[in-house]
Amino acid sequence: MPIAFADGAALQPRRADQESFIAQAVFAEGKLWLRSDAGTVSSIKEGEGKRKEITTPQPVLGLWRNQSVPWIIACSSSDCREWTLAKHNGGKFSAFAKLPTQGDELVAASGADDNVVVLTTRRLISLGTGSQTIVSLSAPLRQAPMRTILVTPEAIFVGLNIGEWGGGMSRIDRRTGKVSAVGCSQSDADCDGPIVADVDPVNGIAVEPWQRNCVAAAVGLVHMLSHGRVVEICGDRVRQVYSATFATPVGADKTTVAWLKEVSVPFFSLEACGADLCAVATDGIHRIGRDGGVRVAELPEFAEIGGVGVSFRHPDFVLVATRVNQRVSVSGAVPILVPRN
Repeated sequence: MPIAFADGAALQPRRADQESFIAQAVFAEGKLWLRSDAGTVSSIKEGEGKRKEITTPQPVLGLWRNQSVPWIIACSSSDCREWTLAKHNGGKFSAFAKLPTQGDELVAASGADDNVVVLTTRRLISLGTGSQTIVSLSAPLRQAPMRTILVTPEAIFVGLNIGEWGGGMSRIDRRTGKVSAVGCSQSDADCDGPIVADVDPVNGIAVEPWQRNCVAAAVGLVHMLSHGRVVEICGDRVRQVYSATFATPVGADKTTVAWLKEVSVPFFSLEACGADLCAVATDGIHRIGRDGGVRVAELPEFAEIGGVGVSFRHPDFVLVATRVNQRVSVSGAVPILVPRN
């Protein structure tokens, strides 16, 4: 599953309103679990209307769901020499494994069926019960304030969000460690693709429900002007599958009309929704079908719970408003979609 990830190597200090800077969110054990960009973890039980901060021995760098249970990866903020992986069990997080950092920075962690994948700037580490495999990457991964990843059996896709400086996307072969760019860069003479590293922050990645060997990526930025699209990656082929424009307000003046012609809707989250893809933007949830048909639903009303904007109204997912993008753009609070299953 995709993991929205504000880089754990650059944890932010505790501050006023810090609880609304959500770096990651998962739904597990009937609760919404949240990780802030300061490395704190909290949970909200549906129907209770309060947020509970969870005590962890170290700042948490990563949060994910594995077999309906929340997992974390944590490390000392002052001298991170060993990562601790832990799973929630019996009301607390219990250590599953410890990994020496060897001077690497953590990129992300994920897993399924008690198998954990830890991606660093130089290595790919796969952990199972009693086993460990390490693959060196062919090139160090680029740094970014925020990253999102998708782990598939063959590859790991890494989307970068550097705000007005773009981001782009990379693909890592899990067998060989080869790192390949997805899309192009403005320095390339023939760069005219749907993902341009210098321009396009990638905020979400998901496997296409109708084509399991292909993935889709959500591009979105609000900075002076706004732009966004949903892109499909099938092997070496990269193409745009969807973009949208904002509705023109009734009675809009000429300046507003001209501005709307220059911008497109930015997307900040992407998930499979049954047989469709759901791309989430500030103007609603864009549900994209296999045939290219799109239905747009308005965002539900968010309730503020412990300083975090949350909606539990949809039966298939929870919506969370995060201000973490404000570190790199003027987007303000944006919605992210958290699957219930």
